Amino acid sequence: MIKNLQKIIIGIISIVMLSSCKDKPPVVYPGHFPDFSINFGEINSEFDDYNSDIQILGDKLLFHFSSNRKSQGQHFDIIGERLFLRFNQISGIFTFETDSTINWYANIESMIDSVNSLHDEFGPYSFSYSNIKGGSVNNWISLLMYSSDAEGSNDIYFIYTPDEQKTMSSSQKLGFIDMDANELYPSFFGIDFYFHDEWGTDPSKIMSMVYCSDKDGQFDIYNVELTQGADIITTLSSSEILESQKLDLSSSYDDKCPYVNGYLMVFASNRIEGFGGYDLYYSQYENGNWSTPINFGDKINTEYDEFRPITLREFGFDNNLMIFSSNRLGGKGGFDLYYVGIDKMIE
Repeated sequence: MIKNLQKIIIGIISIVMLSSCKDKPPVVYPGHFPDFSINFGEINSEFDDYNSDIQILGDKLLFHFSSNRKSQGQHFDIIGERLFLRFNQISGIFTFETDSTINWYANIESMIDSVNSLHDEFGPYSFSYSNIKGGSVNNWISLLMYSSDAEGSNDIYFIYTPDEQKTMSSSQKLGFIDMDANELYPSFFGIDFYFHDEWGTDPSKIMSMVYCSDKDGQFDIYNVELTQGADIITTLSSSEILESQKLDLSSSYDDKCPYVNGYLMVFASNRIEGFGGYDLYYSQYENGNWSTPINFGDKINTEYDEFRPITLREFGFDNNLMIFSSNRLGGKGGFDLYYVGIDKMIE
């Protein structure tokens, strides 16, 4: 009797467990970018590849960067050529799509082709947006900013396409900052201004532009206040000089390549407390100010140069992604592009 009762109880438990397992949805683990730096491999060349730009991973945004490969080391162009990135959460590595029949965001590719010259084009910075919430593809605007030394020193330029019909503006020099020295690496900041928000990037939240300049003898990071809510193309086209303020996080050494995403700024510096050459640092916007910069540490930095970092947040991942360049040993030659997971500081 007791044995029969035990069999009945075990049977009931088994049925309940099987039913529970059947009805329970599969466990979905969050994605996790690798905690150590990985070379992008086939993307890199024997020449210098750095200054990358991309705001979201996937098959619809062009991954572009500066390289002197086309000129065999003579001058830098912005290249991309429909190089789309996908991150495999199972293998933990990137795969690349180079299908020439893909035409998504071909307007950015057209802008890149139009700005390249026999001079150096550095630091591409781009995003697409719509002035109409949830607008159709025909009212999306694509903006590309970069620097060029066509007039001797590095100046910041911009170009844009006002719609998906590929009508393109001419390239224009930024008019609202003095550019008597080298000015490079523009990046926008604003409260709750992120790349790839609910309806894409929202330029109406932009409050200021961060960039670097050597007008005081070494490279420092500057901030120029902009009119929030104003049309960003109108702002960039303005010739009214606005006052730029050197940020307190700058040092007596060279601080370059600022990149802001949300409340996180990353940049490169050769300040003395680093591991050698240029190291990567980060600062967070807290209580109305940028915090004291923190070195990313020896898991990312080396005795060689780490340069021009950018950061991305991806939904479904428990950390953020940083892409940067380095001339460390083990690459293909010159500067190579690398990627690494960092603590989640962009929500």
